[in-house]
Amino acid sequence: MVKNHIKTIAAPRTWPVRRKKATKYILRPSPGTHSLDRGMPLALVLVSLGLGKTKREITHLLHTTDVLVDGVRRKENKFIVGLFDVICVPSLGKQWRMLLDAHGELKLLAISAEESAIKPLKILNKSLYKGKIQLNCSDGRNLLTQDTQYKVGDTVIYDLGKKTLAQHLPLAKGSVIFLVGGKSLGKLGTVEDVLGRVIVYKVGDEVNQTKRRYAFVIGEKKALISVEA
Repeated sequence: MVKNHIKTIAAPRTWPVRRKKATKYILRPSPGTHSLDRGMPLALVLVSLGLGKTKREITHLLHTTDVLVDGVRRKENKFIVGLFDVICVPSLGKQWRMLLDAHGELKLLAISAEESAIKPLKILNKSLYKGKIQLNCSDGRNLLTQDTQYKVGDTVIYDLGKKTLAQHLPLAKGSVIFLVGGKSLGKLGTVEDVLGRVIVYKVGDEVNQTKRRYAFVIGEKKALISVEA
């Protein structure tokens, strides 16, 4: 049990679970492209969406209904779903994106079918591969390009259907960012300046500084994805 489960009280604080009144154990996600505190098992996602209550119900759903994560059907209830991933259930005509709220808790936001076709990927580092530039991205994808304009910290908009780079969003003054850490966690901001490992950003009328790694660019003049209802 310990291998496949973790104690509910010890589950990451980002998971939307009731620790005091919940069962003793909760499903542990399989290792994947997201860290344990930035993702949760697909079964818990589906329970959170009200598509099942028990492991048996969720297992049945996954084997009888198409449940897509980033456009790929997933049948494993332990598959880890993380930040900015897109979950679709075509038979219901519904789709959601995984986000973080202001309390640092993972949440699911209903989105349009059009928006479910794209996903922002942050460039974590770059390397050379067979004469091309390999972009190593936030969800574990490695994308090849010959374009030298991409920088670490920038975002690329990825077309999940075509599996291509649709747009480049540099981390620069004026960029719209989603804060994934710091005092403005879960909020939208606008970059005022980039100072090495620190950025100056504005949320409403308030100007703050935070670590560069907490900034996730999601637009140039306006956000290209929904982050709040």
